Amino acid sequence: MRELTYEARFDAAVCLGNSFGYLTPREAGAFLRSMYRALKPGGGFAIDTGCAAEDIMKHVGSRKWFLAGGVYMLSENKYDRAEGRLDIDYTFIWDGQVETRRATSYVMTTREIRELFEQAGFRVLSMGGEGFLTLIARR
Repeated sequence: MRELTYEARFDAAVCLGNSFGYLTPREAGAFLRSMYRALKPGGGFAIDTGCAAEDIMKHVGSRKWFLAGGVYMLSENKYDRAEGRLDIDYTFIWDGQVETRRATSYVMTTREIRELFEQAGFRVLSMGGEGFLTLIARR
């Protein structure tokens, strides 16, 4: 997604869920510049992400258990200050087996996200949301 080759091809685009948070700030900037080029002049872009610091930092250090289809899952969050990164260890337990996998999300403040959009050339129209940052921008 950082290397879209389209030029002024789309009227609008959306980025949902936590995919934006998987990108380092540098990669996020490359993605936004690439998306800006892919949109037609006046094209809109909406992003809905749960990786804004103001939302995600409420859950740092938390542990949560889930049960789905006979599989228990433990989610443990740890924040790496030096990297600005949230590491989430997911431990799955089923039929006597235990497996742990790590997911990583980079954390930026809403101001930093807005600035990345503006540096890519976007005009930010609105920002809001509760638990997830919703940002609407136009080329």
